[in-house]
Amino acid sequence: MISSKRINIIALLLTALVLVFVVYAMLLPQNSITDSATGAISYSDLHTITITDDDYYSDFSGAETIILDGATAVSDSVNVSIVDGNVTVLGGGTYLLSGTLDDGTLIVNSADDAEVRLILDGVSITSSDFSAIYIMNAAKTVISLVPGTENTLTDGSEYDGSKQDAGKPSAALYSKDSVTINGSGSLTVNGNYQDGIKVNDILRVTEGTLTVNANEDGINVNDYIVMLDVPVTVNSGGDGIKSSHEDEDMGFVVLEGTTLSVTSGGDGVSATSALYINDVTAEITTGGGSEESSTSSAAPSDGMGGGNGGGMGGGMRGGIMSPVGGNQTVTESVSSKSLKAGTDLLISGGTFVLDSSEDTIHSNGDVTIDGGTFEITAGDDAVHADVNLVISPDSMNISECYEGLEGAYITINGGDITIVSSDDGINASGEGTSSFGMRMGGSEKTDDDDFWLIVNGGNIVVETSGDGFDSNGSAMLNGGTLKIYGPEDSGNGSIDVGDGGYVLIINGGSLLAAGSSGMAENPSSSSPQCSIAFYLDDTYSAGSAIVLTDSSGTEIISGTSTKKFSWICVSDSALMQGETYTLTIDGTEAASVTIDDSTLTTYGTGGGMGGSNGGGGMGGGRR
Repeated sequence: MISSKRINIIALLLTALVLVFVVYAMLLPQNSITDSATGAISYSDLHTITITDDDYYSDFSGAETIILDGATAVSDSVNVSIVDGNVTVLGGGTYLLSGTLDDGTLIVNSADDAEVRLILDGVSITSSDFSAIYIMNAAKTVISLVPGTENTLTDGSEYDGSKQDAGKPSAALYSKDSVTINGSGSLTVNGNYQDGIKVNDILRVTEGTLTVNANEDGINVNDYIVMLDVPVTVNSGGDGIKSSHEDEDMGFVVLEGTTLSVTSGGDGVSATSALYINDVTAEITTGGGSEESSTSSAAPSDGMGGGNGGGMGGGMRGGIMSPVGGNQTVTESVSSKSLKAGTDLLISGGTFVLDSSEDTIHSNGDVTIDGGTFEITAGDDAVHADVNLVISPDSMNISECYEGLEGAYITINGGDITIVSSDDGINASGEGTSSFGMRMGGSEKTDDDDFWLIVNGGNIVVETSGDGFDSNGSAMLNGGTLKIYGPEDSGNGSIDVGDGGYVLIINGGSLLAAGSSGMAENPSSSSPQCSIAFYLDDTYSAGSAIVLTDSSGTEIISGTSTKKFSWICVSDSALMQGETYTLTIDGTEAASVTIDDSTLTTYGTGGGMGGSNGGGGMGGGRR
């Protein structure tokens, strides 16, 4: 007959799983773009984008022509003014531009309710002392790149103050109103003064090939950014791509089907609110990459604040070299994360190569990853969420980081995940933990709110110098395979749950942990699934092969530790009470254990920190 305690644990598990998947579903985008989609598309209750037919390239006829001719330009349109090499569009309509303007500015100053379409047919505009294109006034400006053409905009490294109005243009392409870029041509923007592209309203990039080189920010937009199925390359001294509106219904970024290559001194892609990413290919290097990290493995990060400048303001780095030279003013501390959001960061598929001097993926709210392949090197956290971190990547290889996965509440639903960390591998540090005041009490804590680290599936390998699987609350393993190698020092543990009654509950899956015994913690004896903890007399070297077999010689679990170890913990659904199991290290029998009437069996007298209610390691001695 099943005990009431077992029934309570099973009920708790089911409740926790339901809550996890409900939250997970709520975090996913409500919609996504398909090719040539138009209308209003919602990504959340707060964030809706609008796409119209005008946002996609179409053939044109009857356009008014503007021929750029070195020092001047020629046009028959009554809506075009040409003075001292500057070309001003004074009314709505469609304008076909060709040629080169050696030292001047294309200005759009149309009526508020008029839309302007600029068709660039092999255009090069350079200004020695101002923006190349300045959109002063228009309901909306559409910049269309004629298929097969190359177009270039370049501003000056210093601006003539007499040309500045109240808007104070500061970019090679500067707009006070919304801008769309479409067409299958290419556009290169060189921002020598400050930013490459600066838009005060909305930027939509639906077609074309876009390259931006900027002294400060590459693409700086106020309201929101949408990029759909386009290749975008940004080299910037400041942030690569950012939306900066402070209102919660603005300041977001949508990237769908886009190919990104970003090298930036500041953040790669940054949104003050949400960042929505779907089926994106991204290669992003920020702050000089992980080798420029200011995070020391000898000094812990400052927890949920995103050490060394976490959050939206962060950064402990100094001046950044500009890729284009000029009037570089980004010399104070800056944040240099690959992907950063102020509220929610959602990734649905794609391929990512991320290298940052700080965190690579960071949100001040929640992070949700559903699919995608990731190659990550980070100077600080690889993936950080201030609140919920819910992930199931196709694969995630974190080859270098300070901490691997960090959040207040972490749920891993699947994926092949490899973590090499100089501090904690996986760290759930939330409200009520030691970061904000220790929650005390002697009884075992297994309420829903106490499970801050949950693994439901996946193949996870952690190689750590700090704690491997660390929750400042309780933790739960429901499925998947979890292998932890390290730490080697006695001041950390492969498994670490919160003080004051927090526990690791194992309901399913497979666990192999090998590390030092000084701070070792074991699964709770109230777990439904059996576990064995071995406190070994000897310390084994890195590279040692570990195999656990049953009495018939059938392998239960195996692995090769990348760290030296004197303690091993194993758990698997194949472990049964009353059965005898043999631990072999490098082909030599190290221990033989019979599981008795408890689901936690300890071997050896190596000690350890112990745990709550049968959760750890002083007992044993079964030889």
